Amino acid sequence: MMGGGQTVRQPHLWAHRGAGKTAPENTLRAIREGASRGFRAVEFDTMPTADGVWILHHDWTTGRTLQPMSLLETASDLNDGTSRAYPETGARIVHLTAAELAGYEAGRWLSPQFAGEPVPLLADALQLCVQLGLEVNVELKLDTDSGWFTPERLEQTMQSLLAVLTAGGVGTDHLVVSSFGLPGLYALRRVGYEGRMAPLFEVLTDEWITHARALGAEAVHTEPTQATAEWVRRVHTTGRAFRVYTVNAPSRLAERAAMGVDDCFTDHMGMVADST
Repeated sequence: MMGGGQTVRQPHLWAHRGAGKTAPENTLRAIREGASRGFRAVEFDTMPTADGVWILHHDWTTGRTLQPMSLLETASDLNDGTSRAYPETGARIVHLTAAELAGYEAGRWLSPQFAGEPVPLLADALQLCVQLGLEVNVELKLDTDSGWFTPERLEQTMQSLLAVLTAGGVGTDHLVVSSFGLPGLYALRRVGYEGRMAPLFEVLTDEWITHARALGAEAVHTEPTQATAEWVRRVHTTGRAFRVYTVNAPSRLAERAAMGVDDCFTDHMGMVADST
């Protein structure tokens, strides 16, 4: 409550990368976990493989969270109760085909209990979200430093992404596409995507409104240090929502609520209960 009995609206919460750190990030298991914790909205990352298949993954390489199935430890090792931190190196995702990535697992890095968790296809993740009745934020990850994304390939991959999003069955009111990669968002618009969109900014400058207008964006996403009452007011003045990543403490959530922030992404799976 605010002074004079005015109620502060609590931000709409999104489970970051499916379920924060309670399940392997960007997996179907994480999406199910987020939903089971009471979240009605999830965020996850997607990127294309070398043959243009869209998968769920955050990093440009396999190193941190993915390893070949063939390298899984023995059953006794898997039950030793420890997680495995893999090096931040490995093969670039855009240099591996979908068939090759099917030979990787995405859970052992977090805990032995998740060993063997497959790398999911975006198509399967969207289908699961429909089944669970979840709102979805798909964040595009475009490895532009790899040299893989020529102008022609960017258009082609956005066409394939549009096809996956369309076939996924998530209603336009339940799907948001976001990205730090503005060229990807513009390309997605050019190939015909007409749904909700939100550019991501680490730092807000006066250029944000130029891109938001050109993209027909319905929201702006940024990090907590950029969330000030003045920036929230400026974004709201244009009729757009203000969303913040990643807010993991109830006290920080309360601060953002007081500023008028509309939505927050969180790794804290207890936040839903804390905010009710």
